[in-house]
Amino acid sequence: MRRFKIDGRAINQNSAVITGSDANHIVNVLRLKAGGRVVLFDGAGREYAAVIAEIRRAEVRLSIEARRRCQVESPLQLTVAQGFLKDKKMDTLIRQLTELGIRRWIPYFGARSVPRPDTQRLAKRMNRWRKIADEALKQCRRAQSPKIETAADFSEMLRLSDAAAVKLIFWEAETSAFPEGNRVAQREHPDVFIILGPEGGLTAEEIHQARQAGFQPVSLGPRILRAETASVAAITLAQYLFGDLGRGRPSDP
Repeated sequence: MRRFKIDGRAINQNSAVITGSDANHIVNVLRLKAGGRVVLFDGAGREYAAVIAEIRRAEVRLSIEARRRCQVESPLQLTVAQGFLKDKKMDTLIRQLTELGIRRWIPYFGARSVPRPDTQRLAKRMNRWRKIADEALKQCRRAQSPKIETAADFSEMLRLSDAAAVKLIFWEAETSAFPEGNRVAQREHPDVFIILGPEGGLTAEEIHQARQAGFQPVSLGPRILRAETASVAAITLAQYLFGDLGRGRPSDP
């Protein structure tokens, strides 16, 4: 069933209105008609089973039949701090990590980060990342948008980790294995904060600062991975050990 993100303010009791590009997609691309059924989600974890009541030129009016909390959100509060990558790698990465269930994403400028967009370009990129994340939500059936923080420098990013119960920083020079975690931690789904470096990796000084902030340096194994590959591998491991990856899936409502 087709899924569309909707602003919660566009829902009035048992009715909703879709406008803009999604309305155009419904009418002119999908060619849905009155009586067609769709699922709406508000980006805050709620879903709405809806039926198209009326189609106009610039809007689609719907009747809400049921409301529910999304059943596929990970219980893990997972934050990923990613050192800036080159070209459009960050675009691809935010899509992949949204699919993997992250709750918060912090792009940061590390000592070896090459791209350093100015304020105007950075604002455009953040808007683009939010749109990409919302598109990923439709595909993977999530209903909660990951929070995308304003880009920070390394020390500012570390301060954003204060509330995390598990703090991990991946470093190619580290030999310690990814922690398996204890069973209590897995049951309680702790807040996990993960730091991954840019293409050039992290410096010894950054690792020192991270240790001082309570982070445990860990390795992803004997092979050197590309930065974007390392990010996907690390988040997959975190969701498997602390979240819901590999736990099966809920039945369709």
